[in-house]
Amino acid sequence: ETFTWTNVPGIVRNLVWGPMWIEQVGDLVIRNHDTASNGHQAKLTFQAMGWLSSAQHVVEGIVTDKDGREKRFIFGRWTECLKSVPAEDAKAFRSGEAVID
Repeated sequence: ETFTWTNVPGIVRNLVWGPMWIEQVGDLVIRNHDTASNGHQAKLTFQAMGWLSSAQHVVEGIVTDKDGREKRFIFGRWTECLKSVPAEDAKAFRSGEAVID
């Protein structure tokens, strides 16, 4: 199988004050170019941490098939682990109503 992807921009934080670190923020699109599944893709959004947020390294995204139908919801912290559930369960996970071990 052949895949292509876009790069996620990196932002250097605390250049002047405090410990310097790099944060990944933005979208990552991964496309599958295999002839049997041409058009499948995953769009992952790397969220910005913010001043009072605990969202450091948080990623959320959707996997779609070649017809654009949502198949899987991906979420987690890219430094720890990513999890996947059926796309129809995404709302429950985003609202905190559902939890996965």
